Amino acid sequence: MRSWNLKTNWPGVLLLVCALGVFFWAASRGWNYPPTDSHAARQAQTAITAQMLYENGLSPLTPFNGLGPPWNVPMEFPTYQIVTALLTNLTGGDIISAGRIASLIGSLLLIPPLWLLLGRLNLSANERLFTVALLFSCPLWVHFSRSVLIETWAIALALWWLAALVEVLSRPTLSCSWLISAAALGVLSALTKVTSFAVVLPVGALITASLFRSLKLKGLVRPAIATGPGILAALAWTHLTDGLKQMHPYADFLTSEKLSAWNWGTLAQRLDGAWWQRWTEHLGLIVPVGLFILLVFGLIKGNTKIRIGIGLATLTSVTGPLAFANLYYVHNYYFIAVAPAVIVAVGLGLTTLWRLAESRRWQQILIVFGILGFGYIQTQSYLVGFGEGQVRNRPLPELAHLLKSISTPDDNIAVIGREWDPLLTYATDRAMVFVRETHETDEDAWQLSRAALDGEDYTILIAMDSVAGDLAFVHHRCRELGLAITPLFTTADADVYVSQAKLEEFAAWSVEQQAGGLVLPQRPFRMEPGESRIEFITADWRPVKFSEANGMLDQCQPYPDMIFTRHATAQLQAEGKDVLHIHPPGGLRFNSLTVDRTIVLEYGLRPDIWENQHDSDGVRFRLFTRGPNDRQRLAWTDWVRPLSIPADQTMLHTKLNLPANHELELWIDAGPDHNPGYDWSIIGKMTVR
Repeated sequence: MRSWNLKTNWPGVLLLVCALGVFFWAASRGWNYPPTDSHAARQAQTAITAQMLYENGLSPLTPFNGLGPPWNVPMEFPTYQIVTALLTNLTGGDIISAGRIASLIGSLLLIPPLWLLLGRLNLSANERLFTVALLFSCPLWVHFSRSVLIETWAIALALWWLAALVEVLSRPTLSCSWLISAAALGVLSALTKVTSFAVVLPVGALITASLFRSLKLKGLVRPAIATGPGILAALAWTHLTDGLKQMHPYADFLTSEKLSAWNWGTLAQRLDGAWWQRWTEHLGLIVPVGLFILLVFGLIKGNTKIRIGIGLATLTSVTGPLAFANLYYVHNYYFIAVAPAVIVAVGLGLTTLWRLAESRRWQQILIVFGILGFGYIQTQSYLVGFGEGQVRNRPLPELAHLLKSISTPDDNIAVIGREWDPLLTYATDRAMVFVRETHETDEDAWQLSRAALDGEDYTILIAMDSVAGDLAFVHHRCRELGLAITPLFTTADADVYVSQAKLEEFAAWSVEQQAGGLVLPQRPFRMEPGESRIEFITADWRPVKFSEANGMLDQCQPYPDMIFTRHATAQLQAEGKDVLHIHPPGGLRFNSLTVDRTIVLEYGLRPDIWENQHDSDGVRFRLFTRGPNDRQRLAWTDWVRPLSIPADQTMLHTKLNLPANHELELWIDAGPDHNPGYDWSIIGKMTVR
């Protein structure tokens, strides 16, 4: 390893100083703007957690506002959010500024482990400075290093673990301090963000495997101690958090099982050319794709260690995105985790070029100017890309300002009709529950959520989108909560309901908002007369007689024990066979058995709909289970829309397992928009075995 000498390392120092200067300048742009630039929802989600930790005290279980009580819905371990809360307390500033400072600190914390790892490849101080300078000049790194996101801390901790593991494996004698550090860093990295830990995990495994002969069995205990606790911690944390999410009224959709397809993606996705095109585009946010010629140059002309380093770095840039294919396809900020690896691969190619010019000073000077020119290009790329959006002051949702005007911190707000909106939650800064469309009629979840408020209740109800047009359902909820059925104010997509006392208190305020054009003067006509969600809440389930089922419900094996319909069932012909038609709203209930069962369902809509182009917005099929604890849970759902989704123009199939002692209910309704027109739903088969 080459020693430090300022006289010989001035080119690297110059380049790093320039890179850091641009880095901090770029990070300061739009510093006082709200987190409404890139991935505003994820930034707001992170800010909410940090704010709750700051206000309510530090906790390892991630606080979560947006799905109602209980207010802990742990995702990753809140390392970054805890740091942000501490910085807020230390600086006395706001949570967004503290979060941006925390991200910058995480970015800088990556330098020491990167320095150690490059040193193990026998790079001189100058050559390592080149590589670090390249990282701090890349547009992706510059932009997301100042976002309110956990990414820089996640990859910094992962690289610290890898550096500690390499030190453990590289030293001839056991270093207890490095071994303990590696084990602790592995745990913290895996808990902070397991997807970032997983990016560097294969590199650690390959390095360990390459040293297998020299380490022998006794020596393998060291990497096991360094790595095992992190993996076990990730598994234990997932088990713990899944259990808490399952117990939460509205968070069961966030369990690792439910998010499996979202996190991992599919094989078809990995084989799709569009995925690889997006991967290439995202890599181009780190360095111009043309610069990868340096990588090839390093593989051809570099020494053995450089080739190994390029190989491992290249592997990391591919395996991470391939492992979590959908996450990397959807979120460009996930590439923060592979940006150091991409930069290292390019930097090692640059190192090879630098060494070949070692005896020709004028060539090295040209290389330095070339790197400066590259930095200028990267800066321009940032300015016309991320930088342009970063300085666009996008306002927070206007609805949030209105809600803050009519509420106090003691109010609890229920939002029905829209998925959780982190930006609205953050900007409103009130305790909120967003009831997803799949849970709008889940009475068990609704009553559990209200009970969890511990003597309080929801004091403001917001009906949004299609729910806002379902007045029978909305008024039912208002009466439950003791709210007036006349909205205090209405916007283009929301009606806001409050108590009668508050309705009178803010009557003059509402008139002022109407005059200012911030709210509508009257409630808009939102939905044609149709079915209401309340029909499922007040469903009249009745026992099924054998005489009724025989010949009419033959598609069901066994026959259902209970049935709910507003319209008469019918036997029809579709797809060349007899099918059961249940016009929404309708449902079938099967009593529990003492053994595990498998449910097979064939379902769809009559072909007449698309053959004759009838105006149908589709039908929603849902399967609910109810266990021994008498809690209803959504097990599966599908909104069949054959006019807009050609793949739905056939008989569809689903199969799922039902545990013993669980009731089963099939619900068929008019879909999220509750338009009953041409809801010709059919069942080809429903077996419960």
